[in-house]
Amino acid sequence: MISNISQEENSKVDIIAHSMGGLDARWFIEKLDGDRFVDDLITLGTPHQGSYVAYLAYFTPGGKDLIPDSDFLKLLNDGQLAQGVEYTAVWSDSDEFIVPKESAKIPSLELNSVEKARNIFAGRYEHVQLVTSKKVLEQYMGYLD
Repeated sequence: MISNISQEENSKVDIIAHSMGGLDARWFIEKLDGDRFVDDLITLGTPHQGSYVAYLAYFTPGGKDLIPDSDFLKLLNDGQLAQGVEYTAVWSDSDEFIVPKESAKIPSLELNSVEKARNIFAGRYEHVQLVTSKKVLEQYMGYLD
């Protein structure tokens, strides 16, 4: 658990999350007071604004949550990121699971709600390549402190 690691190390932690894991991390940080334990959040190919591909998994609770304008995403994208957490969303124009591609960006209203938040265009990387590419890592590594 993130809170246990933070308390054991006596410092906030950095989270690097992929795909739906980025939404889970945001929910923890923003809705469950996890911001007390997190310094930086890097998301890779996370459908911050949903994905039409999620209709293929609509029969699952997670699939329903990933539909654009779902109740879950409306609650999450309420215009306010957590103060004190630095957010970086990494997205690609070749991510086959995020449709439309720009849905992997944190919405502008949220970005403008905190001092340190950004969307980074990684280039032409597929969904899994965002996690495995050294070149992608080099694009966001400087935001981890």
